[in-house]
Amino acid sequence: MRKFSWVLVASSLLLVGCANQQTQSKSSSASQTTSQSASQSTTPSPRQIKVSMNAAVKQFHQRFGGKVAVTELALETENQRYQYEISGVDQHKEYELTVDARTGKTSRAQQENLDADEANGVAQRDALPLTKVKSRASVSQIAQKQVGGGTAIAWSLDRDHGTTEWEVKVRKDQTHHEVRINALTGKVLGQETDDDDD
Repeated sequence: MRKFSWVLVASSLLLVGCANQQTQSKSSSASQTTSQSASQSTTPSPRQIKVSMNAAVKQFHQRFGGKVAVTELALETENQRYQYEISGVDQHKEYELTVDARTGKTSRAQQENLDADEANGVAQRDALPLTKVKSRASVSQIAQKQVGGGTAIAWSLDRDHGTTEWEVKVRKDQTHHEVRINALTGKVLGQETDDDDD
């Protein structure tokens, strides 16, 4: 009888141990799934972008005047939201405006005097020819093709050594690629890879 009791106790302990291990395994698996979902949801989807580049630039000109030349434009994430950061100049001042790319609300607007070496039209030489540049959708496709897939997640447009360039950040797997594209012709000018997932 005593032997039977020990077998019964040992069997019970074995069953409890297995059940506990399965619960821990399920808990660990659920924890991993939640962690993966959280990391994927921390980067907003480009589908959240509802405000076009032209609409954001229009807001910039309404705020600061139609004669202000746009010199830089970026569409990137900040605090889990896409936003446009637009910079421009006139004869005497430089201007910056931040526009939420989903709602169109302005979160920051500032202006300051240009340095003496940039005033009187010097800084305006870097004005972007916005009516002639390739669209964000077009350069996204070019960059994704260059990388061999992935998703375009950030864009910036400016002039570098006299060339108007789009820089498109593409995420493919856990790697970020930055592809520089001539904004007027669509020609790929260069590519860099960043393995950091920041």
